[in-house]
Amino acid sequence: MESPSSTPIDRADLRRLIGEPHFSRGAAYDRRGMVLAAELDASRKHAKGTVAGSERKPYTQDITLLWHPAGQLLRIDGNCTCPVGRNCKHVAAVMLSLLPELNRRRTGTLPQLLQTERSGAGEPEVAGYLAGWLGRLNELDAPLDQNERKSGSSAERLYYLLKPDPMGKLEFELFKIRQLKSGELSKRPQSFSPGYDIPTGAFVQFEDIPILGKLRFLKQRGPEGGPGFRLDARKFERDTLVDLVKDIIATGRARALTLQHPALQWSSPRRAHFAWQEKNRGEQSLILLDDNERELEALPTLPPLYVDTRDGACGEIESEANARLALELLSMPPVPAEAVRKIASSLSRFRAVPPPKQIEIVTRDDVRPTPVLRLLSVDGRMSPYSEFLSYRRGYRFADYEAEHVTIPILRPGFDYDGHHVTPHAQRDPQYRDGDRQIVIRRDQRAERKALKRLRELEEYGVSEIDDVTKEIYDIKGAKKGDLMFEVESELHLTNELALVALAMTRDALEPMKAEGWRIEFDDSWPYRFRDDRLEISASVEKSQTDWFSFSLTAIAGQQELDLLPLVLQIVETLDFDIDGDDDEALDAILDDMILFLNLPDGSRLPVEGAELAPLIRACMAARALLAGFHPGEAGEVTRLAEALEGSGIRFQGSPELLELGRRLQSLRDMPEVLPPSSLKAELRPYQKSGYGWLRALA
Repeated sequence: MESPSSTPIDRADLRRLIGEPHFSRGAAYDRRGMVLAAELDASRKHAKGTVAGSERKPYTQDITLLWHPAGQLLRIDGNCTCPVGRNCKHVAAVMLSLLPELNRRRTGTLPQLLQTERSGAGEPEVAGYLAGWLGRLNELDAPLDQNERKSGSSAERLYYLLKPDPMGKLEFELFKIRQLKSGELSKRPQSFSPGYDIPTGAFVQFEDIPILGKLRFLKQRGPEGGPGFRLDARKFERDTLVDLVKDIIATGRARALTLQHPALQWSSPRRAHFAWQEKNRGEQSLILLDDNERELEALPTLPPLYVDTRDGACGEIESEANARLALELLSMPPVPAEAVRKIASSLSRFRAVPPPKQIEIVTRDDVRPTPVLRLLSVDGRMSPYSEFLSYRRGYRFADYEAEHVTIPILRPGFDYDGHHVTPHAQRDPQYRDGDRQIVIRRDQRAERKALKRLRELEEYGVSEIDDVTKEIYDIKGAKKGDLMFEVESELHLTNELALVALAMTRDALEPMKAEGWRIEFDDSWPYRFRDDRLEISASVEKSQTDWFSFSLTAIAGQQELDLLPLVLQIVETLDFDIDGDDDEALDAILDDMILFLNLPDGSRLPVEGAELAPLIRACMAARALLAGFHPGEAGEVTRLAEALEGSGIRFQGSPELLELGRRLQSLRDMPEVLPPSSLKAELRPYQKSGYGWLRALA
């Protein structure tokens, strides 16, 4: 049996239970229709919602409601995926949207945890704060269901990532991460940047508050600005950062270097020593090794801390170097071969540091560069100009349905005896030869001359990629010094750009190649042309009962292409009468035409229109056969075969079909055949023709 709620719920109740300013902000969200979904279960104990917010992904809400037996709403406990986390404006918006549902008739059976012995029939109801106290008292003994156990808590937690930065500072990155049932962390962490106020999100635990306060305090005390937390241990008293790291480790949510490494665990000090490790290009770097010669990672604190990435062990480093010297050594950048002698001299006064390996430097100035031009493509997105203006005002391209475009790129470079350098590289190419470091002096004059040669490509639509171009096309993957070919669009159609690219290849790139340039075509370059000899074969095959199909195959090298669709398109477009006066007009059109055959490997075969003229002319004369024909039309096949073979195109067809075609064609010039003398009837003209056809086919 149903009974109405004895105490209606109004906006004032929601304001009291949620509080300000979240209630008023939620009311504005509700008025603007930002509540995407809201649902209240039958017991009215749980509500769920989805609300649009400032992020692209809507926020979700999980709300638990506590009722008095008399029907009063005593408490709202709402969790939200937004940074605030609990009883935020999104929770308020969901509750406001559910207000009519909350006041509807409901079942008379109260939730078990709220049921109390009814007072006597004449006893007054308990209300106000005393009623709330009674509700909380009943909660002490009532079992909570799974959803209520989770209320007030969140599966997400604040995690700390500790790592050294290139300047020798300790960087703290904060993430909001959900821990999976397997114990692993979600692969979609959300970066968290706390403001000046104490964060109240459900993912923040009480133990996080002093840590966040210390990070904020130390950042303000230090000279470094900018976002995030990068703290220089040299600017603070000894053990300041060490104590902070201990506090973070105690939460069980500390990671070092990457989030995938094991959780950090405070461990006993570990003996370690410094050693040199040779890198690429002859550089040497100082690394930290334990007594078993295993490399250890380190955090730049004072004293420095080691990190064992295998098990997450973290503790103080014990070495022959004092704490401050060890900190400086850990922040030492790689030493290039040409600086080894000077660094070794500077480190010679410290017994705890071994000298770097001495390397003989040999300079070569006898190598001339080979200019290289690599043609490739990268991805981009193009939006209308009006949308580009909005983007410049702060909107992102992702807010619009931008069209994907392919950006043709020309990337210059230089090859010095097998060692590649880019035009904007600052260093000379180097390589190792035993204990010698070979340095090849770059020929700046030859490089400038080669780059000047590239300016001649401007007449083919090649230009530099400036910042505005990058923004208009949202170019991804371009490098400094890259050049750009025209992008296919409504203003620059595919065939038009292919013609320009073909002209650039033949008239500019081929001469550059002859001058000594190395031209490299990447598979992604959209205008890869082949110069294979084109062969065409035609054939007629039986496709279905009493019908035949005509096919044209283009052969370029080892690749084959169905040529019939292109020929049909040309024939239909021109629509000339080949037996009339359009023969010269057809030749004039085809003489100025270049067709591009798209081969299976993605390359293109340019074909002069005049080369296809005999084929087009033959197909126009027998256009009725191109889409398929009946054996009764076989007479035209013979004419088509003769025309194709006369133009050098190989034709294949069954001998029976060709013989039938010759017979049908001979009927046109067949003399009149008189009926046998034994026939006593007079034949009409069409009967005489029919008799002649039968005699010819017999």
